[in-house]
Amino acid sequence: ALKTQLVENLGTGWEISLSQSTIYIKKSDSSFFKLQAEDSQGNTHIKAIKDKVQRFSDLPSVAVKDFTVEVIGDQSSSFDNYYVKFIPNNTDMTFDSGVWNETVKPGIPWKFDATTMPHVLIRNADGTFTFKKADWGKRKFGDEESAPEPTFTNKKIQGLLFFKNRLGFLADTNCIFSQTSKFFDFFPSTVMTLVDSDPIDVSASSTKVSLLKAALAFQEDLILFSDQEQFILDYGDILSPKTASITTLTSFECDPSVQPVNAGRTMFLTVNKGAYASIKEYFVDS
Repeated sequence: ALKTQLVENLGTGWEISLSQSTIYIKKSDSSFFKLQAEDSQGNTHIKAIKDKVQRFSDLPSVAVKDFTVEVIGDQSSSFDNYYVKFIPNNTDMTFDSGVWNETVKPGIPWKFDATTMPHVLIRNADGTFTFKKADWGKRKFGDEESAPEPTFTNKKIQGLLFFKNRLGFLADTNCIFSQTSKFFDFFPSTVMTLVDSDPIDVSASSTKVSLLKAALAFQEDLILFSDQEQFILDYGDILSPKTASITTLTSFECDPSVQPVNAGRTMFLTVNKGAYASIKEYFVDS
């Protein structure tokens, strides 16, 4: 009866559908409109859902395919401000019973421009090589605040590294790691909780302007180099977003355009001396 009244009162320019206990209202031209609903039972018998809801439990079990809502949460919720999208149980139906899955905020940037990102060189079975753009992971959940872009976005990547089963980039003062074992994913796997395998984006803390240019794994540690300082990546027992930090190790001038190298238990780095160069040797003295 409510659907019939809506059709009669709203007239043309609207699409109104009914499935079980859910009415779907849309403007034919997809323009903006406000929606409000109330009943005589303290608003306990009807809910109007358009852009956001307070609690996940407020969402109906019947909705339109791909309908997206922000859950803003409350004090009783351990997580809030995330987005969900409706997936019908029957994929052939567009308005049916189904489930709500976590998703990304509509209308925001969600993927990298692969032409401006590092490319891959792949060895083929016949011994030839293919050079091409990589298939980078996309922002699948959250928004710009809960799943921010990695800090190398719109910056020049100064160095690449591989450490603890993660691909890493150096950009300005930051070291950015991919998800564990997912070398092309730099967005979190969920925004509902912080997962140990999620990407890491950490800055080198220093009183100097230290732009990171090179990195080298040395005796199970990761040493990071700028032209004035050397840093170490601290992470405890597990490298994760919860534990990672970068602290100053030493303050020697070096030329990070020449990649530091390992030689047994020793690490070598170069220092530019105008027309000459010197070599510094780094080792751990027990």
